[in-house]
Amino acid sequence: MKNFINVRVQSYNYKKQYDLLRHNFRHKKDSLSQINEKPNFFIGPNGKVLEIDNTNKKKIYDILSKEYQKDRAKHNEIYKAKHKRNLRDFQATWTDGVLTFSEAIHQDLGNKYTQEDLIKVATSCANDIAKKYGTQLIYLTLHLDETTPHFHLSLKNYDENGNEQTHAFFIEEPELHMHAGMVRQLM
Repeated sequence: MKNFINVRVQSYNYKKQYDLLRHNFRHKKDSLSQINEKPNFFIGPNGKVLEIDNTNKKKIYDILSKEYQKDRAKHNEIYKAKHKRNLRDFQATWTDGVLTFSEAIHQDLGNKYTQEDLIKVATSCANDIAKKYGTQLIYLTLHLDETTPHFHLSLKNYDENGNEQTHAFFIEEPELHMHAGMVRQLM
């Protein structure tokens, strides 16, 4: 079986974004990976990796929550200058997505390539998606608490006029052939 990458991205309302931050960093509830002593990871847009544990997850959440609030204020300022009104709660400042790999990852991770290789491919893929849609990557998180390792990603979701850029999209492997090829090269 060959490896492939699927990406789902969807914008949510203002309040839902906070819920997603809590989920992505397991701020309120330990994940299965934390209970099983398998850490989750925060990955910055530059590829810098930080292990998320019970001692730092609140701090990471607080920092990103403040970043979101600052970005929301900037977004509102731009939107108000162009549209003469404030953003509404349903208008998203960031958009959230999930990057998953095929079931073949179970056989290959640790045998044919490392977790660091997987993080490198996911970071490159997320940055390329951001570039393709004219936005920027805010962060990635790697979750190891479900049947298949997966990444949550967050992208900036407004243009120079304050308009939303993304509502929803799903990309399958053909558009990500370069990244899927990278995964195959690692095998």
